[in-house]
Amino acid sequence: MPTMTVLDSNSSPVSVNIPNADGRALVATSRSVCIATEDLVSLTTTGTRAYNYATGQRITTSGAGQVRSTAITGTEILLHASIRGFIRIGDVSVVATVGAGSIPLEAGEKFHLRITTGQFVSWIRDGAVDGSLSIVPAV
Repeated sequence: MPTMTVLDSNSSPVSVNIPNADGRALVATSRSVCIATEDLVSLTTTGTRAYNYATGQRITTSGAGQVRSTAITGTEILLHASIRGFIRIGDVSVVATVGAGSIPLEAGEKFHLRITTGQFVSWIRDGAVDGSLSIVPAV
């Protein structure tokens, strides 16, 4: 069986076996996915995302009530909480609550979530201290 060696994103060798007659193989490692053909080797790193920082938002609580983002353009977001709180995703009237029906986030937690473009994020603190939620769409 033909074998070729390529380098992953950390310049470590990855052996690729080409078992099919059409010369294609898909090999996954903990760091990369390599699609090998007779004429082309394409190496793509997995687990790394690009972010649209320009359209990111930061919403901050002021008291016990919830706050809501503006409509988000994108289908995946990175959320980062400065304090423990709860989020809920929905339309313009979405309201997060402390408890069932909302997703808890710990202080310092980074959380990726798939959404539908145009949805909103509602955020409410869980405790007596105000805090912020950063929302950054992935591209």
